[in-house]
Amino acid sequence: MAKDRREGILLESGTNEVEIIEFYVRGQSFGVNVAKVRQLIVFEEGALSAMPNCPRAYRGVYLHRDQTMPLIDLGDALNLQAPENGKEPSLLLICSFNMSTIAFAIDGVNRIHRLSWSSFTPLNPFLSESCDSIIGSVNIDNREILITDLEQIIAEYDPKVKAMYTPEDASPETGISMSTYEQQVFMAEDSSLIRSVIDREMKRSGFVNVHIFSNGQEALNAITQLVDNCRKENKPLAGVVDVVVSDIEMPLLDGLSLCKRIKQELHLEIPVMIYSSLIDDEMARKCVSVGADAYFSKPNIGALIEAVRKKVDELFPKKK
Repeated sequence: MAKDRREGILLESGTNEVEIIEFYVRGQSFGVNVAKVRQLIVFEEGALSAMPNCPRAYRGVYLHRDQTMPLIDLGDALNLQAPENGKEPSLLLICSFNMSTIAFAIDGVNRIHRLSWSSFTPLNPFLSESCDSIIGSVNIDNREILITDLEQIIAEYDPKVKAMYTPEDASPETGISMSTYEQQVFMAEDSSLIRSVIDREMKRSGFVNVHIFSNGQEALNAITQLVDNCRKENKPLAGVVDVVVSDIEMPLLDGLSLCKRIKQELHLEIPVMIYSSLIDDEMARKCVSVGADAYFSKPNIGALIEAVRKKVDELFPKKK
């Protein structure tokens, strides 16, 4: 994993391209964005400290280079059938996202694939209700690679994240608003769980017109159609599309490409806010390069909604 990801196409933002690492768990091929992977190491039993009263998939705390991190067995987390020979996972993917570092136990690695997000197939909505740890798939050499939603898996074991993603509970990060915002907010997010959370919290914050899309292409299609209609009829764009909130990793069209097309192809001066688990210094620079007005790391939903509220108040001051 010493490959420098800054080389090649990933140096340029908004190309709608991604590198995924293909790995194996109990006979099935899975994939994850290379941007989340820090290292691939051999599992050492002596470095693992088991934790009492934990779910089966949470193997304990792993020590690597003087850093401790949670260790999740992906086979158990994905409810895959246990191997008949009882063989333990031999490798660990050390991943960083959501400002955390986590180790995932896997069986093996194939290779890194450089692909366009347009080649990914979103998960069928019917399947997403019962298989929310998979966000889509891509076919390579007649082999179906399932793209794993690591954030969803971690939400099952991180108390803070799990609390935020519990629909029955209101997030403590956002408060119920006494104001009503009628501005049109468009949101692109491939995780059904996070879509429901943002929709809930936006409505609690007073936003009554939130339009939700499961990927960047669906959002772009809808925005383009509305803009075209306004321009044909010589109508103002205000009140049609006012704010866009987008994830980065999405099948068909990623968030950076969505932002770039809104700003540079549609020539819209509307605020676009990126909400992603991949935010670090390098990704922040990419967000700026495509014209994003702000960027926020998951799961800091409170900061995201507060920024949307402030931007709307700035652009659409209420009459006194």
